Amino acid sequence: PGGQDGYAARQEVYAGYAMLDLPLVRWLRLVGGARFEANNIQVKPFDIFGNPVDPNANAQVKTNDILPSASLIFAARKDMNVRLVGAQTVARPEFRELAPFVFTDFAGGFTTQGYSKLTATKIWNADLRWEWFPSANEVLAVSVFYKHFDSPIERMIATSPRLQTYRNAKFANNVGAEIEARKNLEFISKSVRDLSLGFNFAYIFSRVQVAAPVEGDFLAPTSEQRYLEGQSPYVMNAFLGYDNERSGTNARLLFNTYGRRIAFVGGNRLPDVYELPVHTMDATLAQRLHKNLSLSFNVLNMLNWRQRFVQGDSDEIFYSTRRGVFFVLG
Repeated sequence: PGGQDGYAARQEVYAGYAMLDLPLVRWLRLVGGARFEANNIQVKPFDIFGNPVDPNANAQVKTNDILPSASLIFAARKDMNVRLVGAQTVARPEFRELAPFVFTDFAGGFTTQGYSKLTATKIWNADLRWEWFPSANEVLAVSVFYKHFDSPIERMIATSPRLQTYRNAKFANNVGAEIEARKNLEFISKSVRDLSLGFNFAYIFSRVQVAAPVEGDFLAPTSEQRYLEGQSPYVMNAFLGYDNERSGTNARLLFNTYGRRIAFVGGNRLPDVYELPVHTMDATLAQRLHKNLSLSFNVLNMLNWRQRFVQGDSDEIFYSTRRGVFFVLG
């Protein structure tokens, strides 16, 4: 408003932690501790022509957090563990998410407006994991997990067609399970002992509780209960690897895909915007040339799968783009 199109911002984080690694008995360890973080984020918009700016547009997120964590590690065998982990973490808004003026995102063309009343998100995590290591480079693991988000920050579509902004939901819960495996192919033949296969698959059930509208804020989410923005119901990764220590050659072919997810929460009675599944394949190659010198070459997003967004239950494309293929030489 008023032509303001810049901001001065600063963030200060002062932190410290204490940790304890305590073997209770030969087969059971307790690892725990806590981290203290004092954080202060300030965003002050200004007008480059010196026009006055509404002081209510200033944003400040100031928190003092004690973030505990604890792990119980049960060594069932030398090559097998059961882990029970609990921890608290925090996610804070970015400067541009707090700056309350309108700008155009140079990548994608969405018009974006920050929101100065955003608050930090507190996250409670719990994880139960069983893991087996048949050899040094092999693993089979199964885990179940739970996450509780207090005031998660979500992207929203405020007006038609593409004004993007941000709001805090009231809370969200994620419950899921994951399986992970990595296997060397030497059991087939010694000629393929340098090859390995791996994958992991996670299923996540997510629910959000929408907060009551803030007084004076006319943007309200359309859906009262839904998935967490950005959270897919499933995520899968797989790879085929080649690792030859004698020649110093390392290569990977990696694949990733995920399920349909909310990309933008719909507001002002607009339906939510969903991103359809995207399949990604990357290739990496590293070759040792000398004792302290190696050459790497990466090809990223080889499939160049089109990103497609739809709004509500419609199959009509709301937005579509390709990220392109990236080549990296190092």
